[in-house]
Amino acid sequence: MHKPMLCSAQSATHSFAPHAQEFLNYVAVTMVMSMREEFLEKNDFAFCVKRLQQYDNHLPIHALVAKAAEGYFVDFPQLKPENLSCNSATAQQPAGGGGGGATTPAAPA
Repeated sequence: MHKPMLCSAQSATHSFAPHAQEFLNYVAVTMVMSMREEFLEKNDFAFCVKRLQQYDNHLPIHALVAKAAEGYFVDFPQLKPENLSCNSATAQQPAGGGGGGATTPAAPA
């Protein structure tokens, strides 16, 4: 029988990669900056909070994370990955997944 895994907020936080909390701050700031003009126009705290809670993909998530990463790596250049060689290994695998799986026997002639 499968038991659900329970954890406290503290243990969940420790399972994140180092500096993940700091990066989340950059994501939050990027969200606010992407809606800056709208917030300044309304000048209403309640509106701003509601708008952030219902972000509605104001900036597509991939663009949001990329923009947050730009600022993050300006402030923490030592954490910027210099090469992504781990991705090149998976890109070179055959389309069938490769790597030791069972092979399909050839059809009899």
